[in-house]
Amino acid sequence: MKNLKTKQQHAFGLILLIITPTLFASPIATTYQTTGTSGDWTYDFTFTNNTGNQYLYFLGVDVQGGSITKGPSLFFLDYNGWSIGSVSYNIDWLYQSDYNAQTIHPGTSLNGFTVHDTAVNAKTEINAFAYGYNYGIPYTGTDFQSGNNINPGFTTVAFEATQAVVPLPPSIALFATGLFGFATWVRLNKRHQSPI
Repeated sequence: MKNLKTKQQHAFGLILLIITPTLFASPIATTYQTTGTSGDWTYDFTFTNNTGNQYLYFLGVDVQGGSITKGPSLFFLDYNGWSIGSVSYNIDWLYQSDYNAQTIHPGTSLNGFTVHDTAVNAKTEINAFAYGYNYGIPYTGTDFQSGNNINPGFTTVAFEATQAVVPLPPSIALFATGLFGFATWVRLNKRHQSPI
């Protein structure tokens, strides 16, 4: 009986170790490359889709004083702006066709979303958003900030790709701690087992 309980605890621990990293993944990630000089900056944004089952089709950034210059093929420049919560995004791109290879599919990235900025200093972080859709298939997470699970809207902060410090996600630390604890528990249990 004790052996069965131990096996169940081991199985539960392994399942927890496997699923924990996916619980903390951000649905979208955005970085950008900066080129230019004071008063004449260009930001080239890359959006990465980590949603698991949504196609990103509506994207935007908050570069007050900036102007949109171009987007990838089949994304048209939308000058209407968009708001999510208290943040107004003055620059956005909207996909203009049915969902095919040009949307940002789950697990992929797309760059070429460029913005011109006349500020004296280049920005070091920029608010960004993206909306997903998948023909009525609901998004399985609850971490969207706008819309609903059929048309979820996600927000993030974009950092310059060349200067971004990428911290270890909390899930990696949690995974390592859990693994260490599990290994210690197994080692201690082996010491205290009585011979049969």
